[in-house]
Amino acid sequence: MFTFIGCSKVNSEDTNKSYREDNNGPATEENENMDLKQEVQNFKLEGFSKTGDSQWSVKGQFANILDPDVVLKSLQGKSTSKQVQVSISAERGIYNKNTRCAELKGNVVAVLSDGGRIYMDTALWNATEETISTESPVRIEHSGIVLEGVGGLVKPQKEWAVINQHIRMCDQNSRIITCDGPLEVDYKNKQATLNNNVVIIDPEQGKMSSDKVIAYFDPEKKEIDRIEWIGNVKAEY
Repeated sequence: MFTFIGCSKVNSEDTNKSYREDNNGPATEENENMDLKQEVQNFKLEGFSKTGDSQWSVKGQFANILDPDVVLKSLQGKSTSKQVQVSISAERGIYNKNTRCAELKGNVVAVLSDGGRIYMDTALWNATEETISTESPVRIEHSGIVLEGVGGLVKPQKEWAVINQHIRMCDQNSRIITCDGPLEVDYKNKQATLNNNVVIIDPEQGKMSSDKVIAYFDPEKKEIDRIEWIGNVKAEY
């Protein structure tokens, strides 16, 4: 279920509006006579589990309600999972009460409680399923490794992410791996799999290429400490 609370300005009269939703059905409007288009100066959306525990929240300073969408500005969202909590912010966004997803735009930043940070131009945040997806350029900083590319999906609770294309991976020792993509990273097992036209540039070992690479990284040392090459391996000295 979720609730919406805000100080609202309606075309006909000033009033407040709230919604409640459970996990099995659409939102219901407590005041059916209220104009669906409103300006909300202070708002908060909260999602709850069936047991009444808070699962996520979204708050901001300004918004318009165009049912079923809540149009937000200065968005700040948070998921309160017991494993990995996510705090996400954006310049603006649209929350859809039917899909329970927020479409975010402008300086989207997600901060994970396990130390990870994600930067995007646009993103789709599904607070219920706890996923973040994007078609824009994306940068992930986690475990001392920086990943960059275009398009992707992050599942913080599974400690897993994929970046679709134009991949660049680097560590603090200036070791760089690029590939056409996709890249899949498993933070739990501390490894990343890079596919298609993989090239590594190492300040000490030179340049190598292959069809596929599995890179193992050490979060404490903040470096790629082992690489497995697969298919058409070539070295340039």
